[in-house]
Amino acid sequence: MDAFMYMWSWLFSPVIGAMLFVLLFLILLMKKRLRDALSVGLASAATLGIVELLKNSVNRPRPRIDPTLWATSPSFPSGHAAESACFALLAAWFLVPARYRKEALLTGIIITLLVGGSRLYFNVHYLSDILAGYAIGIAMAGSAIIIDRRTKMR
Repeated sequence: MDAFMYMWSWLFSPVIGAMLFVLLFLILLMKKRLRDALSVGLASAATLGIVELLKNSVNRPRPRIDPTLWATSPSFPSGHAAESACFALLAAWFLVPARYRKEALLTGIIITLLVGGSRLYFNVHYLSDILAGYAIGIAMAGSAIIIDRRTKMR
């Protein structure tokens, strides 16, 4: 079980999570969808910025730090949860055709729950850290999606 949960925790570690956002950004650029790429870039940067601002402001200690997990930053909010929620929504909205979007969102939700669950499993976050991370990621991705819809309706 540890290896399974570690895989989900690793998927949205800071470096891998950033690489996934950059990959999504580059795919949209290659498709000549500059406005969409900009939306993804701004939403991902806002997510990371808000997480860091809150981590440094709240400065909540972690429940019990397992030194093998390299969890050194403050606990609140979970960056893993925020990044996974934001990425799942953005990828489903900007990459997947509308007729497959429900399936893509369901897949993204499952992955996001596994990422958050892995952080709880390893006891490096409280549930409130995970929920706050989800809220941040959903809010930033949702903002980008709302702006995208409104600008394309004009």
